[in-house]
Amino acid sequence: MSGDTTAGALRAAEAYLQTGNFNGALSATEDVLAIDPNDIQALELRARAYLGKGDPKSADEVVDQMIEAEPEYDTGYRFKAVLLSDKGGKANLAKAMELIEQACSLDPDDPTNYSILAHVQEQRDEFAGAEETYRQAIADFPWYPALKTEFSTFLVNRGRMDEARMFFDDVAEEMPGDIDVIILRGQIALREGRSDEAMENALWALGEDATNTEAIQLLSQIKASKNPIMGIWWRYAVWISRFSTKQIWVIVIGIYLSWQLLFRGFLKQLEQPIPTIAVILWLSFCLLTWIAPSILNRMIKKELESVKIKDF
Repeated sequence: MSGDTTAGALRAAEAYLQTGNFNGALSATEDVLAIDPNDIQALELRARAYLGKGDPKSADEVVDQMIEAEPEYDTGYRFKAVLLSDKGGKANLAKAMELIEQACSLDPDDPTNYSILAHVQEQRDEFAGAEETYRQAIADFPWYPALKTEFSTFLVNRGRMDEARMFFDDVAEEMPGDIDVIILRGQIALREGRSDEAMENALWALGEDATNTEAIQLLSQIKASKNPIMGIWWRYAVWISRFSTKQIWVIVIGIYLSWQLLFRGFLKQLEQPIPTIAVILWLSFCLLTWIAPSILNRMIKKELESVKIKDF
C-alpha cells in the first residue's frame, strides 16, 4: 500500500467515524494494519471505532498494542486512562490517574490530556484539583474552547450555576452550533427550571446526532423531571450529586438520624393515621432513591434503541 493509499484509508476511517459507521472504520484500518501492524494513527482510529461500537474490551487490546508499539506516544496512555475511568472503582481510577499524568508528561501541549486529567480527578472526588486543572488549562490553551464547555459542565454538576453561566456564555459565542454546547445549554435550562427550553436543545442535539448519548440522557432527564414521582427523585439526585462520596454518606446518615428524631420525638405522639402516613411516605422515598436510577437507565436505553428525531 503506497503512502497516498495509506493516507486515503486513514481519511476514510476518520470519515466513517464521523458518520457513525464504525464497521467501515474498522475495515479501513485493517487495510493499513495489514501493511504496518503498528501504525499508530490506524490503531488510534481502530480503538475509537471499537469504543463507538460499545466494545471496550477490543478497544483495550488495541490500546495496549499502541502503548507497546510507541511507548513515548501519549495517546495510548490517554485512551487507557479513559477506558479505566469508564470502569470506575478506586483501583481503576488510581491507575487511570497514573496513566493520564504520564500522558500529560509526554505531551504537555495537548489540551485533551488535561481535559481527561480533570475528568479523572472529578471521578475521584478531587473537586478542588479538577477545578485547578480546568482553570490552568483554559489559561494555557485559550484557543481550545471545548475546555470551557467541560468546565462549565463541571460547575453545573457542582451546583455553581452563576459561574457556569459565565464560562458557557463565552463558549456559546465561540461555538454556538457545537453539539456539546447545545447539550450544555439544555442542562443549564433544565437545572434552572426551564424544561421547555431544555427540551428544545435536546431535540436540536438529537437532530444533529440521533445516537448522541449525552443528548439522550438529557432528554430522559427532562422526562423524569416532569414526572410527578420521578421528578422528586431527580431533584434530590441533582442536589446530592454535587457532593463527594464521603459527603453523601454523611448527608444520608444525617437524613436518617433526623428522621428518627422527628418520628420518635414528634410524629409518634400524634394521632393515627398521621404516624402511619409519615412512615409510608418515608419508606416510599427510600424505595424511590433505590429504584429510580434503574428506571432512568432503562429510559435512556429505550431512547437509544428507539428515538427517531426529525431534522430541526
